[in-house]
Amino acid sequence: TNAADQASLQYIVVTGTDIPGNAATIGDDTPAKDLSSFLLDYAAPTVVFTDAGGATLSGTSEEEGAVWIVATFDEDEYTGDTNKTVTVNTMSLENDDAEVIADDVTELFTDDNINFTLAKNLVPDTYTFDMKGTDTAGNAVTATQITFTVTKKVAYSLVLKPGVNLVSIPGTPVGDAGSLDVLFDELPITSVSTYDNAAGTWLTSTYNAGMAHFMGDITAIEPGKAYFVTTTAKTTAKAMLEAPGVALPPTVPLLQGFNAVGFWNIDDTDSDADMDAYLSSVSWSVAYAFDPTPGAGWKVIRPDGNNTSGLKAEEGKGYFVYLTADGTLTP
Repeated sequence: TNAADQASLQYIVVTGTDIPGNAATIGDDTPAKDLSSFLLDYAAPTVVFTDAGGATLSGTSEEEGAVWIVATFDEDEYTGDTNKTVTVNTMSLENDDAEVIADDVTELFTDDNINFTLAKNLVPDTYTFDMKGTDTAGNAVTATQITFTVTKKVAYSLVLKPGVNLVSIPGTPVGDAGSLDVLFDELPITSVSTYDNAAGTWLTSTYNAGMAHFMGDITAIEPGKAYFVTTTAKTTAKAMLEAPGVALPPTVPLLQGFNAVGFWNIDDTDSDADMDAYLSSVSWSVAYAFDPTPGAGWKVIRPDGNNTSGLKAEEGKGYFVYLTADGTLTP
């Protein structure tokens, strides 16, 4: 017998003695020498819920859009346990108004009957997820209800200091979010400039206060490029950026000489990168960053680990990079 809520492997060991007194034992209570055994399982498996990144989901906040609910069952109850699978009997996902978002177990996908995933596009709200299941011995899974919130997608914030800022945006703006008139609407921005290596000239747009409109060569900020943005006061521009899609990863064609290069963060995990690694797809000799803080100004970054200033390629920053040959940047 087993105590309640316990599971173990029971080994059958038989010892016999004949009339002359010769003793023999068949079987052993170790997995290596086991001849006959069976499972006694009165223990229900436990379950944890995580998001797509492996973080605990219960009581947390997820950003609107594709939300993954991953249920991982722990049915490994003793050394050598091979009965690890679970059958999900019911599941439901409801919003704060008790509206059913999903309640069909066929919407779950699993390749091992241990990890089960429900993926849904969710709008900002509070959600309750509940799952019922049983293990191979018929023990019911308990404590399977969680609550989490989905919040609005956060716009990217581009922080600008008073003066001339050399900046970039780390992704593709949604719709017209990168337009100068939209991105810098009602902000103290006076001009935006960038260097066009192909034409060998500067491109500039200035703000016309009377028309409330930027006029000139530049109409929008593009990822992968760097811009000088002049502001009369500290301010923050906000832009909604597109989520990663199924298109090919971005590339940025660069030419020999100076190029205005931005930091393009395609995996949205690290907000900076070693400059040698970021520019590894091109042949470069030096990169320059600019800080409008009085006494700061230009900073020099060199390849081959000789980065004496400790500067990296950073989200929101722009750089003037000198290439010794034409190339293609693959962020």
